Amino acid sequence: MIENLTNLTFSRYGYIERGGMQVAMQNHHYTLMKQRDVQEKRMPFLYISRSAPVLLDILEGSAVLLCGTSPEELETFLLDKTVVIQPDIYFFVIPLLSSAQIAIASETDAIQTESIGEQQIQTEVTPVLELGRLYTLLYHEKELGFHFKGEQHDCWELTYVDKGSMYNVVGETQEYSLRQGELMLFAPGQRHRQYADEHVSVCYMTVTFDMQLGETELLSDTVFQSDYEIKNLLEKIMQEKEAQRIYSYDLILCYLKEILIRLLRAQRLEHIIHKTDTEIKHTIESDIIVDVMQYVRNHLDKKLTVSEIAKMIPVSSSYLSTLFRKNTGKHLVEYISAEKMKRAKEYIREGKYTFTQISEMLGFNSIHYFSKLFKKQFGITPSEYSNAIKK
Repeated sequence: MIENLTNLTFSRYGYIERGGMQVAMQNHHYTLMKQRDVQEKRMPFLYISRSAPVLLDILEGSAVLLCGTSPEELETFLLDKTVVIQPDIYFFVIPLLSSAQIAIASETDAIQTESIGEQQIQTEVTPVLELGRLYTLLYHEKELGFHFKGEQHDCWELTYVDKGSMYNVVGETQEYSLRQGELMLFAPGQRHRQYADEHVSVCYMTVTFDMQLGETELLSDTVFQSDYEIKNLLEKIMQEKEAQRIYSYDLILCYLKEILIRLLRAQRLEHIIHKTDTEIKHTIESDIIVDVMQYVRNHLDKKLTVSEIAKMIPVSSSYLSTLFRKNTGKHLVEYISAEKMKRAKEYIREGKYTFTQISEMLGFNSIHYFSKLFKKQFGITPSEYSNAIKK
């Protein structure tokens, strides 16, 4: 399926130059730009540059850009802006419809071709994450200070703490503390044991299942904090198990897959950002901050939370909070409050609404809380500000 071309979706292969082709050429000191007509949808070979970045842009028509770290794994993007493709990335351009014209620039003779034979270009939807058999689905109600000696198996296992707290030990010494609402996954082959403190009882769910996932490091050896959606999905899983209706276990696998995708979305992006070089990392982080600020300004009528905004990116709440503070010097919660108060000033100056209406329009349940925040932000109450404007 063709993806939108953004710095987030394209981060594995390069980045977008927002200034256009001319700016990209100046930044890379390229002087020669070639125009190419693309008319064939067949792909007998791939392009690759081993030594220098390649710049691409669309001139006429619509085109699809295929990129990958190997010829076997290519992603497709709608080429609608200037992109900088890093060295050692395979790429090819085909027309979306009948024909298109593109611009391309790189160092002289840097671009090579690698024959792959005739290859069918696939743009339809195919599953990336494949779940197989579901082996066990258990809810444990353990006694004070329980101790499980451990096990090792060839399937994935998910542990979710519903009540209390416990410890997971992976291997011989790597210990993780899980509190209520937290979950963890063990990859195939990971030996793990579990126990609780002597004065603590714990209730937790375990699910064992088969899954095809190349990047096991994205899910293993990590404690995840479940949000409302994940908790809701876990509840649905237990409800289906108890109901035992037709296709219940098929639906359980669907719910489980959604949980895993929600976890992977945040982990994959953070993993990519962590591994990428400084220049691209800075560009991606800047785009995230711009998207967050725009989202806040467009949703000032809602009760905005860091968790809700993080899911929109998607990254974890803790990562977003740290990133926002690092790039702006402010806490995200403070920024949300400041933007709401700025909008409140605009509404008061317009003179169309009562303070109660303004409070409701900005997502506050209480006019008293709204007035308190307004005075904290500007040093005067909404009434005092309104009177000052009139005078």
